[in-house]
Amino acid sequence: MGISVSQQTMTFLQSLLLGAALGMLYDVFRILRLLIPSGKVISFVEDIVYFLLCGVISFAFLIAVNNGIIRAYLLAGELLGAVLYYFTLGKFIYRIADKIITLIKKFLALLYRIFLSPFVRLFQAIAHGICHMAGKVRKKFAKNAIKSKYRLKERRRLLYNVNKYHTRSQRLRRRREVPGHENSQKK
Repeated sequence: MGISVSQQTMTFLQSLLLGAALGMLYDVFRILRLLIPSGKVISFVEDIVYFLLCGVISFAFLIAVNNGIIRAYLLAGELLGAVLYYFTLGKFIYRIADKIITLIKKFLALLYRIFLSPFVRLFQAIAHGICHMAGKVRKKFAKNAIKSKYRLKERRRLLYNVNKYHTRSQRLRRRREVPGHENSQKK
């Protein structure tokens, strides 16, 4: 059982429209890549998802239009529709989307500079001050830790010097008070 030429032409035109719709779907993925820059792995996953969607949609189209029979002119129509969309309307839509996204990003950057940037700078200044004070405290604790090793020795030495000084001054006083001593006679 054959298909008439008018039915083939109609299904070919439908496949052209389907190809253009699949091109629009690809533009959605391209615009998402403009909005959210992603790495190679995410782009690869997005491409896999796109091709899976294209396969499912093409399969559903072939079942609905041609009872699931794969015809080369239908696949060629999808490809031709996608290519025509990409080089005509697709480029125009992509440029407009790029400009709109650039304007939105600039607007959001302006809002950030106006409303959030002062708070960010304030918190950075506070954090810098806290880090600076913490550094000073850390240095002070480090110095105290080093000094604590020698404190007992220094105190002992200090006490020894103080005691030595006091005992020496007491000896001098005693000599002055002792009769017959050289220093006490000069006065």
